[in-house]
Amino acid sequence: MTDSVSCPDTRLDSHAALAGALARAGLAEDIRLMRPMADTGLAHTHVWLERDTIDWVARLPKQSQMGLAADENLAYQAACFARASLSGHAPALHGVLPPGPELPRGGLLVSAVRGRPARLPDDLPAIAEALAAIHGLEVPSETDRPPLQAPADPWRAMREEVARQAEWLGNAGLCREARGASIWPTPRFTLPPLGT
Repeated sequence: MTDSVSCPDTRLDSHAALAGALARAGLAEDIRLMRPMADTGLAHTHVWLERDTIDWVARLPKQSQMGLAADENLAYQAACFARASLSGHAPALHGVLPPGPELPRGGLLVSAVRGRPARLPDDLPAIAEALAAIHGLEVPSETDRPPLQAPADPWRAMREEVARQAEWLGNAGLCREARGASIWPTPRFTLPPLGT
């Protein structure tokens, strides 16, 4: 099963679907309440799970932004959380809900974080501290990096990914001003072309 094309339902329509997936995975026992969180993004639905011990958030993919099959997408995201949480600045991974009849794309269970959205510029020092901690982690050996990508030329890979994602902007229902805006800011320096 690849990407959202094969799974047209991108919303969690009932708690029953999540409850069924949690029960199938043997993770439903101490959950007291499931609360949908604000749905503001294109990639995931989030549900706060109140538990007898620490609360979790169920992070349920609506699609694979990388075009991966559901199980590969979950493995990739699980590796991201597992590695980033070692910094002490990202939620810990507590479980993976495999794709199944209730949740065709599966889901992740991560530590719930009580807080608020960042307030800029006041929160920039805390953001910098978190990013420094993540970037300060030891880089795994080449054989231990998968499933995470580690391109030899990260700048080129990022530019190519942004260009691929931009192909979908025409379908986003953007206003005329946004459609006419460049996805690349005017550089203060000259970037080498991608072909060099």
